[in-house]
Amino acid sequence: MMAVTSRNAGKEEISAVWCRKRPGRKRCSGRLAVRRQDVPSEIHWKCPKCGDAGVISSWRESATDYSQIGTFSWDDSEPTKVIIGEEDYEALLDVTIVEMQVDRVVHGARYVKGKVVLEGTFDELDELTSYVAGEANHATSRTK
Repeated sequence: MMAVTSRNAGKEEISAVWCRKRPGRKRCSGRLAVRRQDVPSEIHWKCPKCGDAGVISSWRESATDYSQIGTFSWDDSEPTKVIIGEEDYEALLDVTIVEMQVDRVVHGARYVKGKVVLEGTFDELDELTSYVAGEANHATSRTK
């Protein structure tokens, strides 16, 4: 849900969130297309690969409602973008991030041509780097 509440309403985008359907007990390879609608407050999602779809309501003021901190705003300039691989993104999801605006950058990632695109202000991405470095300093294994 964070993938869509962190974005502006009305526009459908392919998120970095995997489809949870398991046809034939194998994970679907699709990424969810998501769209937020403000009136009424609904989140529409669908998987372009398997066709699974749904609507989420009653999401306002929940712990995963990032619309409460506003939508992305970059002071009339283009956002800073960081493109990472799927494996790196999966590892990034395990990093503990306390600041909602930085967490919004991670969970609001888009999926474009086999890569994950993180977008945010320079300061938000710089803060994200600090969280990753802190996590790496406390990791018990070098590979993580």
